[in-house]
Amino acid sequence: MLYIFRVDTGCMINLEMSLALETVTHLRNAVAATWGIPQDKQVLLISGGESLEPDERVCKYAAGSNDSNPIFLFSMASIENGSPPTVSQEEQGQERDLQPEVEASLSLPDTHQTVNVRAALAQDYVKISREQARVCEAAIGDQHLQHQGWASALANLEDSVTALERRHTRFLETFSVYLEKREHYREVIETFDEDLHILSKIPVLPSLVDGEQDSGHGSNGVSTSEGSRPSSAGLQASSSLTLLDWIQQAGNHSLEQVADSCYRSIEQLDPPLLESLSTKVTDCVKGAENKEMKEIKGLGDRLSGLEQLHLDAKRKVTEQQDLAAAFQQNQARASGLRDTSILPDLCASHKQQLQIGRAHV
Repeated sequence: MLYIFRVDTGCMINLEMSLALETVTHLRNAVAATWGIPQDKQVLLISGGESLEPDERVCKYAAGSNDSNPIFLFSMASIENGSPPTVSQEEQGQERDLQPEVEASLSLPDTHQTVNVRAALAQDYVKISREQARVCEAAIGDQHLQHQGWASALANLEDSVTALERRHTRFLETFSVYLEKREHYREVIETFDEDLHILSKIPVLPSLVDGEQDSGHGSNGVSTSEGSRPSSAGLQASSSLTLLDWIQQAGNHSLEQVADSCYRSIEQLDPPLLESLSTKVTDCVKGAENKEMKEIKGLGDRLSGLEQLHLDAKRKVTEQQDLAAAFQQNQARASGLRDTSILPDLCASHKQQLQIGRAHV
């Protein structure tokens, strides 16, 4: 199975392992079909913060093959919603309440049947204790996975900030060089009409019009000599075509449009724009370094407390097992001896043990 853990709700989903051979985009489709999260609202990370790229195969990433190292899913729709997501709980059977049965067994007469009933109740307590310990362990595992998923998001954030700072540094260097030559570029653009006028007066050379002559071959495929003169037909064909026309026929935009676009860009790319962009990048980096945002206060204590509760639950399961074993031994002893004289003391001991077992659940 392929394991996907949704961090915001603490839910694990199992998908077909065959998806590991598909692209990440295919996996996003499966997640959208399962959880109803649009593809553009999904963020898929692995432990360490690496993001899953859409065109890569899922198996490229060392995650998802087991429930201790799943692929972490974040729903941007839930984050942007501003209210906590709805957690869908799996349907569970109603837990059996043994309290009434214990109260009823305490008033039973001192008989072999009473011993059997109380021994069965002791076994039921063991089953319930085991199930509660299992649920507790699963909940703690989900808490640890949520913490691991959050740590992956923080690692991804730090990598993104580092990449942003590198790009910002390169941008500053490039922009500084541009600013030094900005006036020169402006002058070039402002006098570009004169250049266009000159290009419009220059006729195109015949060799640029006739591709075959440009490659050194005549129309019949025979190579022309180096000193041969262009044909009069070629001269006549090129007499009406200027160099400006020949240049502009190669592109979708005229040189006038290109020059106008360059002029507008020069006007926009000025020092105030650089200052504005630098301010935004600085604010973004400061926000990413905010410890109040990166740290979940009390999480360590919470996880430690949950681990302690889990240990207590396992200890109580052991105690329930010991009590149930004692009940079974007493049951076997009473059945083997067929001596009713021991029943009063045995049943009195059972009452005390049942009350202890009830307190441990």
